[in-house]
Amino acid sequence: LFFFIFLIGLLSDLNILHSPTFRIIFQTIVIILYLLSFDNFVSSTRIDFFDNLLNIFFIKILFTLFCILVLINGTNFIDGVNTLVVGYFILVFSNIFYLSNILDLNLDTSFVSICLVSLSAIYVFNFFGKVFLGDGGAYLISFVAGITLIKFYNSNPLLSPYYIIALLWYPAYENLFSIIRKKILKKSPSTPDNEHLHQLIFLYLNKKFNVNKNLSNLLAGILICLYNLLFFFIIFDWYFFTATLVYSVLLNVFIYNLLYFFLKTRLIKNKQNG
Repeated sequence: LFFFIFLIGLLSDLNILHSPTFRIIFQTIVIILYLLSFDNFVSSTRIDFFDNLLNIFFIKILFTLFCILVLINGTNFIDGVNTLVVGYFILVFSNIFYLSNILDLNLDTSFVSICLVSLSAIYVFNFFGKVFLGDGGAYLISFVAGITLIKFYNSNPLLSPYYIIALLWYPAYENLFSIIRKKILKKSPSTPDNEHLHQLIFLYLNKKFNVNKNLSNLLAGILICLYNLLFFFIIFDWYFFTATLVYSVLLNVFIYNLLYFFLKTRLIKNKQNG
């Protein structure tokens, strides 16, 4: 199943699988096969009404499918500058690895260690522009992370499910924001563009501070990861405080929007003045 989720992205990278609709259909098939084979579903949202719905098998499989699809395609959206996706998921895996050691939580530490070592090796080559993830790499990394985090939460009911959401807020919100933005602009949500936050940071560094493109590319990814490193550090002790985690995610969404529209406005003014 890991191979097949990677293959969908690889066929996209090779311009064989052009249609975003077909990619989502094939992703859906692989994810459903995984869910039916391993019974690894989102089990709780801490909202009684919705948790009652999750007792219905069909609702449970649809909701888990939706969550993984959002993560996979959101991760593909943020894969536009070097080190961003790899660095982000190094932070995610490191967080649950350290948390499980501190609190003696249930986690397949051997598997997570393999993921961390693999991602760290890829990070070095990606940093120097020698290896690029493409759709295949983005799909695979996010799929592995998504199912690992679902299993991690299900094995440790002490955790709030919103801790997992807090760890994955950025690619998930990037997906949602991109869809809403394109709908407002009357574009197809599947139409690629250069209007994502990391690309605006890249352009701002390049044009405002005259940083060359290679360095701007690296700095954009590093700056976003540093922000999320700070955020993950702050929420580390809030793993069971649901309300606090919800507020922290909402604050991140506000900061994202504020930064996005600031950069967008500045770039438009620079273009008009230039």
